[in-house]
Parts: sequence; C-alpha cells; structure tokens
Amino acid sequence: MRYHLRIARARLQGSVDTHCTVLNAPTIEAAIDRAAAIVDSVLDGRPGVATLTSPYRGLIWAHRQNLPAPAWP
Repeated sequence: MRYHLRIARARLQGSVDTHCTVLNAPTIEAAIDRAAAIVDSVLDGRPGVATLTSPYRGLIWAHRQNLPAPAWP
C-alpha cells in the first residue's frame, strides 16, 4: 500500500524546511515504523512535525518534536 509522509522542520534561521515522500509498505505498522525512522533522521533533534497519511484511510500517524504545547482556549 502507498503512504505519504510529510515533514516540516524548523531551520536555525527561523524559517521551515518541508520534506514529502511516498512510502510503500505491506501494512500500516510497517509504514509507521519506516516513517518514524525517516522522521528521526530528517528532524535530527530539531523542532518539527510529521504526518503519515493514506489516500484510503486519511491520517494514520502524527509526530511532534521539541515544540511548545498547543494553546487551548
């Protein structure tokens, strides 16, 4: 099955880098494992977010790293 991984990473200058890739994996679990490994490599300790989606199931997995907690009303 085909999955889409999108990553947004903070740059040192304050702007944002974005990365998008397509993953092929036999199961959702395999796709999540692969996405987590890629995200660890791309973010490399920097603040950022990642989402893994499927055209058939929508959002499957999301990850936030070193970001402030969201503001709730």
